[in-house]
Amino acid sequence: MCYWRGNFGSVIDELAQDFLVAVVAYTGFDEADDESYVSVMDEVKRIETYIQEHYDGAIRAAYCCSLGGTFVAHLAARHNVHMRYGVIGSSQNCAREGARAGGGMGPFRCCR
Repeated sequence: MCYWRGNFGSVIDELAQDFLVAVVAYTGFDEADDESYVSVMDEVKRIETYIQEHYDGAIRAAYCCSLGGTFVAHLAARHNVHMRYGVIGSSQNCAREGARAGGGMGPFRCCR
């Protein structure tokens, strides 16, 4: 399952010492969420809206793997938010790559 805590939970606190870290919880993939996942584009639009409203439409970097890689690709292609770096990891090494790259991107779980 593409679950932020399992993939990136072990690195968020350490990264948050030096960076603002925001991690996406996809609809239907969070323990506190009882809604169903609908589509990639629904999630991309939701992420874009959050970035526009909370980060003035710009983020420094986005890292995602597996299904999340699709979101990074769409964010870059649509040009509705400014993203300096986009890194797409493979599903096979999601947790390991996430630890190296520094977690996820976007809204909903923010740590300072």
